[in-house]
Formats: sequence, C-alpha cells, structure tokens
Amino acid sequence: MAESRSKHATAEIDRPEVPASILLVDDDPDIRSAVKEFLHHEGFTVVPAPNGADALNTLRTGFRPNVIVLDIMMPVMDGWDFRAAQLADPGDPTHAHADQLRQRVAFALSEVMVVSDRNAALLFQPWALATYYDMLARNAFGNFRTLLKEVSLSPTMGKYLDNVFNRKATATTSPSAGRGAPAGKRTWPW
Repeated sequence: MAESRSKHATAEIDRPEVPASILLVDDDPDIRSAVKEFLHHEGFTVVPAPNGADALNTLRTGFRPNVIVLDIMMPVMDGWDFRAAQLADPGDPTHAHADQLRQRVAFALSEVMVVSDRNAALLFQPWALATYYDMLARNAFGNFRTLLKEVSLSPTMGKYLDNVFNRKATATTSPSAGRGAPAGKRTWPW
C-alpha cells in the first residue's frame, strides 16, 4: 500500500526581494533555453552566454552574477579556459578578498602541501579541493603542528594519495627498470 506524501514534505524558501542573478554559460541552445526558463520561473535573473568568450565579455560590462552556471565543453572558449581567464583578471572586484595576507599564505601552503584536480579521484569533486583550500586558509596563521594534523587527516589529501588508480608494477614500471638489472629482479637503491 502506497503512502501519500505530506504536503509539508519539502521546505519552501521565501524568495528574496531582489532576485539573485545567474550567468548561464552553455553552448547548447536548447539546454540554455530550458535552464533559463526554469530559473526565471523560480525567480532568478538569468543572463545567458553561448561560450566562455561571450561570458567574459558579459562580465567585463560590469555584470556581477551571484552564481555562474558553467558548461565545461564548449567551442570558442571552454569552461576551464573561461575560469582561468576570469581568475587572471586582477581588475575584477569579485576576486578582492578582505584578508589578502591570509589568502597569500594559504596559496603558499597549497604550493607545498599539494593536492590536484588532475588526480582522477578528485577531478569531479571541486568541493573537496575548495574544502582543502579553506582548511589551509583557516590554519594560515595557526600552529604548524595543527596544520600538519589537519592536512594528514584531510579526506582530500587521502584521495589524492590513494593508490586506487595507480597502475600495477610491471617489468617496465618497477623501480629496478632502467638501472641495468635484469627484468623481474628488483634492486633497491638503498
């Protein structure tokens, strides 16, 4: 017997008086149109762009969206190139942070305690990288021992150092390969 859902099963959120603005970047006109219509119906102001280059031009006109919905694979300028160009623009006031010194120390720490989205396990988990960077910023002026502990216990660092996607060692990938040792025999440098 199927139970009926209560009319209070989902929470309703009051719409803000000033609608949030969204920059919608997608090369597929059907997707762009459908998402724009849906978001407009939900009370958002939506500005569409067919590619990254047009989206950058829209931002350069002074439009400051609350959110950017970005497709990755597009002609002219893809999502990765758009984001790199957007972040490289020093005149963009959305990149000015209240605590520049903390951000610079966090960036320096990220160059030493490295995780990367080039790791297959983290490629589609941008929130993991953002959480890791936030942890570095939070500990930028703290105790180094605490920072090392949080980095060591970080799920993002765990995924980055995981062996799941590593290839199995073979005669061509073993540590002894290329050092004159016969294939299959391992000689360790220590």
